[in-house]
Amino acid sequence: PQAAVEACNAKLAQKPRFYAAYLERGINKEKLRRPDEALRDYQRVARMMRKNSGPWQEANRRIHRLQKGRRGP
Repeated sequence: PQAAVEACNAKLAQKPRFYAAYLERGINKEKLRRPDEALRDYQRVARMMRKNSGPWQEANRRIHRLQKGRRGP
């Protein structure tokens, strides 16, 4: 996962609005147990994309899941 995060960072350095790289980076940050960083990536996608688009829905699904996990049982 760390190599994937680094690859996404390189993609984003070239194309800062490449939403798919933010999603991929967020997923890999979750795998690295860095949920706060993953959440920021998903929130960025949600802000960038048109509401109810596929990427917006994916980002919001992940945001809600992470936020639910923070609240505990």
